[in-house]
Order: sequence, then structure tokens, then C-alpha cells
Amino acid sequence: MKKVNYLMLAALSAVLAIGIAAQDSKAIFDRGLADFEAGRYQDAIAEFQAYAKLVPSDSAAQYNIGASYYRLEKYDLAVNYYKEAIRLKPDYVIAWVQLGNSYDYLSRYNDAIAAYMKAIEIDPNNSSAHFELGVAHARQKNWTAAIASYKKAMDLKPGDPLTPYRCGLAYNALKRPDDAMAMFEKAIANGSNEPLAYYELAKIYEDSKNFGDAIVNYKEAVRLNPKLTKGFYGLGNSYISQKDYSNAIDALNKALILDPDDASTYLSMGNAYYNNGNSSGSIPFYKRAAELDPKWETPIWYLGDAYLNTKQYTLAADAYEKVLGINPKNASAIYGLGLVYISRNDIALARQQKIKLDVLDPAQAAKLQAKIDAAVPN
Repeated sequence: MKKVNYLMLAALSAVLAIGIAAQDSKAIFDRGLADFEAGRYQDAIAEFQAYAKLVPSDSAAQYNIGASYYRLEKYDLAVNYYKEAIRLKPDYVIAWVQLGNSYDYLSRYNDAIAAYMKAIEIDPNNSSAHFELGVAHARQKNWTAAIASYKKAMDLKPGDPLTPYRCGLAYNALKRPDDAMAMFEKAIANGSNEPLAYYELAKIYEDSKNFGDAIVNYKEAVRLNPKLTKGFYGLGNSYISQKDYSNAIDALNKALILDPDDASTYLSMGNAYYNNGNSSGSIPFYKRAAELDPKWETPIWYLGDAYLNTKQYTLAADAYEKVLGINPKNASAIYGLGLVYISRNDIALARQQKIKLDVLDPAQAAKLQAKIDAAVPN
């Protein structure tokens, strides 16, 4: 996830003598600002470098050159100029923050943390420095430290929507869903338009089986970002859990339009048809899921169930055998194979499956025995 960019250009900081030279240098500096604002970053660099030759003591020029390289994503060069700006002005807080951001993009997280800490030492109430420090800790998966930094940033800037969102992600990583939920809700209350804030909140609701609120938040996530494939996927699965199969199929179709090669979405689409009593409709989706991920036993097992329900016993048996080739201990496939044998009136083979289930899953063994007993004449 891309970092927040607090980049801003510095204004003239040197005291210029009155005269033609001063007027020329200011004109050069102003042209650099105009080039930067227009996105002509290479031109801006040339102007700020020309200005720096005239006013070498002005840290603003070095900072602005660094900012231009930063926008060009040349972070190693940005580092050099931010450091020069800091050499000229050691208490240059925003330069320390941007130095940290550049180090972050270079994956030099310890250096980034040191830069942010220096910014905080100079200005303990700088919310941007605390936020970015949290991001750097999160990069290193130091979630507890990240949360502490995010909380300090929120104390300093309570209305910011992004910081609680990031804090929620850190709580998610620590498997603390209640705390994560509180943070995502805070982000949304603060006016967040981040679709992933709604998505993450929806996932927590879905995991807690609160499918109604999950649907509300998934819908908002995909409204904000109509290309959020996983949002449509989650929405579809939540509709399945609510037995709203028509809306589930609609949402999952949208997910497949965005990503036509996702095996999980095909599996869910198959489930929508199967759970709605349409086993034949589920078959092409389970088959496609199995084709996309041949080592994934679940779609093959479900395909076997769909074939069994449509009385395609040979195909069902083949599917269950494939599952057992991947996982010989899949009790559901053994149970399904037992049902196939009963349907073929091969009770001896059905009993062999029951014996296997006695060890693996006694409950399914008992179910299969009941089916066998019902099939055998008194």
C-alpha cells in the first residue's frame, strides 16, 4: 500500500539582498515552483539547482530538489537532497519526514524510523511524523509499535480518517477484530472515502456471521471502487450466507468480469447454484475452479457431490477418487464414494468406505451406515 505523501514545497527561506541579483534568484525560484506544480519535475530541478548556485545557503532549494526527485520516484537522489537540506537546517522537520519517506520507498526501514524519530524529537506534536513512524513499524510487522505511533498521531489529529484505518489494519494483523472494527468505524466516521476501510469492516462482520452489516459495507466498498474484485467476492459470499442466491450470483459475476481466472470465485458461484438446489447449474463452475487450481481438493469434492445429485455416478466416483488422490483422508469424499457405491447397489464397496470412516470421522461413518442399512432389504 502506498504511503501517504505529505510532500509540500518549501518557500524561499534565505534573506535576499535588495537588487537585481535578488530579483533574478527569486524569479528562478518561482519558475521552479511553477514547473513543480505543473508536474514538470525535471525542469523544476534545473530551476532549483540554478537558484542554489546563486543562494547556496538556502535549505529550501535543496528540499525542493529532493521533492522533485521524490515525485519522479528517484528516491535515492531524493535522499541526498533532503540530507543536504537538513545539513543546512538541522531542525527542518518536514525534511526529516520526507527523508524517512524516501528511505521507506527504498525499503530502508530502520533508516526511515531513525528519520521519523528525529522529526519527533524536534517537534513532538508533529502528527505526520508519528503517522509515518507507524507505517514504518508496520512495514517491519512490529504491529504493537505501529499501533502506539498511530494512536499518538490520532491524539494530535483526531479528525484524520487515514490513521485509524491503518491502525485497524495493525489490529487485524494481531487478530484483534473488535479493536480493528472500532478503528475502521472511526475512519468511516471521520469521513474516509477509502473503499478498503469499508471492505475490512465488512470482512469482520462476515467473520462474526453478521451478514447483514457485512453486505452493507461490502456494497459501499464496491460503490467507492467498482473494480474492487474482492469486494464483490465478499458480497457474493455474504449473500450466499443469507440465502439470497440471485444477488449472490450477480455480485460474483461482477467479480468474475474483473478477474476471470479466480478459482475461489468460481467455487462460490458453484455454491450459489448448488445451495439453491441447482446442482446441474453448479457443475460448470466447480469444473472451472478445479481446472484453475487442480491441486485444490474442495472444488473437485463439490463437483463430485453435484454429479452425485444429478445421478452421474461414474463422474461422481471419478471426482471423489481425484480428491482422495490429493488427500486420502478427506472424509467427505470417502462418504460420497460410499453413496455412489450404494447407488450402484455395490454394498460391499460401500461398507469398505464405512470402515475407513470409522477411524477418520465416526459421525459420517454412522450416516453412511444408516444409508447402507436403508439400501439393504430386510
